[in-house]
Amino acid sequence: MDRKIQIHKNNMRDLTELRIVGRLDSSTASVLSHALEEEVKAGHYKVVLNLLETDFLSSAAIRVLIQYYKELRSKRGFLMVQPSDVVRSTITMVGLADLFSSPVQIDKKVTDIDI
Repeated sequence: MDRKIQIHKNNMRDLTELRIVGRLDSSTASVLSHALEEEVKAGHYKVVLNLLETDFLSSAAIRVLIQYYKELRSKRGFLMVQPSDVVRSTITMVGLADLFSSPVQIDKKVTDIDI
């Protein structure tokens, strides 16, 4: 089974879209983490993750999402997720669907979630 993912970057005005193609599992979560780290280092604090072509989301990938949600929020930015049906099901099952929705709707704090 191919464990690689592809990340396509698209800068739009004041936000960055990262389109992820493939599986986000324990072996590829670090690739996502690195891509998000690069955005933070570049001063891009408004990030949309397009996961419409992502067919799996592991707990390791969820940990990365929470980590960068917190990081970007601390910099007055946001991490929004555009999920595939599979990803939507997973983040809903773990109770995080509202967290990664539209930045206008996000008022929650996740300081109590350990990563």
